[in-house]
Amino acid sequence: MIHLHKLERTIKERGGFIIKEDMKWLLFHCPNRQVLVRCNLNRFLCPVHELEVRMERVAQNPDDYVRDVSLPTSDVIWRD
Repeated sequence: MIHLHKLERTIKERGGFIIKEDMKWLLFHCPNRQVLVRCNLNRFLCPVHELEVRMERVAQNPDDYVRDVSLPTSDVIWRD
């Protein structure tokens, strides 16, 4: 079982990018944590617990798609 601090370290080593496998842990440990979603047509911040629904909405637009999801620069992992 992966611990949240280890996951945060891994995400930080990836430059803040979040992959699908990270989501269940983030959802369990910190559902209100903000993530940055970059799309073809725009970008937005949303809490982890809203991410799946928001990504589905983006997918409904044939001209748009989700490019990536990451922790924003304001996240606590970037503080030294």
